[in-house]
Amino acid sequence: MIFAVLLAAGVSAAAWFGIGAARCWLDQRAGLAYELTPSYLGTALRGVAAVAALGCALIAALLLAAPHRSAAPAARHRTVASDARPRQAPPSLKPTAQASPAASPAQGMLTVGHPSGGELREGTLPGYPGRLRIWLPPQYPHRSHPLPALIVLADPTVLPDVFDGLVEAVSDGRANPFLVVAPSTGQTVPGEQLRRAVAREFHVEPVPRSWGVLGIDAGAPGAVAAELARPDAYAAGAGVSGRYDALRPVSRPGVQLLLADTAQDRAGQASAARLRRALTGVPQAAVRLSDVVNDFSEERERVRLVRMAAGYLTECMASATHASA
Repeated sequence: MIFAVLLAAGVSAAAWFGIGAARCWLDQRAGLAYELTPSYLGTALRGVAAVAALGCALIAALLLAAPHRSAAPAARHRTVASDARPRQAPPSLKPTAQASPAASPAQGMLTVGHPSGGELREGTLPGYPGRLRIWLPPQYPHRSHPLPALIVLADPTVLPDVFDGLVEAVSDGRANPFLVVAPSTGQTVPGEQLRRAVAREFHVEPVPRSWGVLGIDAGAPGAVAAELARPDAYAAGAGVSGRYDALRPVSRPGVQLLLADTAQDRAGQASAARLRRALTGVPQAAVRLSDVVNDFSEERERVRLVRMAAGYLTECMASATHASA
């Protein structure tokens, strides 16, 4: 309230001094007709006062708008951990049921947030012992067919960037919407038990061509290892900003991998290149490298890398579908 008052006072004072300066200047100019020597000191003083008042008004306007500008980044960079705390309703209120039966919560899972316009659930599923995070994309409640599923190995704090990247890929027409499965372990991919549990509770296909695996940072080696060990279980795998020197590549045919790093991550690029060379003799192995992403912040680079991975996985899933048709 005080900044609004200062803004109004500053604008009024600036207008008053400005009008006074103009009148003083006109009075002095009128004296030239009578060969009087003009004095513009009064005009200058009033002009300076008008500028100072206008500056105060601008400062008040910036302070008045500051809370609104700072609120948006805070909301954007919230972590999944903060979203994961279920919001408790007042004692007199009871949680209402979901409006759409298609998006009703699975047994043992609670909705803990709505990042990137989707729905984030956390908990357990019947038939799988570990805890999971399941992210339903904005298109899930309106789907007309099963969606592809993506297992994501990443630290929970970077999952908002993953969701943003997936949404941007869909908006750009680069990818199909993915249902995201994020195990609590974060660095290893569970086996068939997870796939069956998710397929029972959500509208996804259990067939390999509809599943992909994506690893971010420390989770990248686990995602790549899953694709190397069982290329028949996924349409493809992708590692983002990973280090793969500790992996022991196995000679299973049909490996499909994307290894993506930022333009500045020379160590990651070198590690990805070494893994690609190690897989040269594997039958039907296709390993794609990318090092072109460059942006103004680490978060934006991560979003762009995930967007690229989503497009790659969508292409691989389409190819697998056509090959099996």
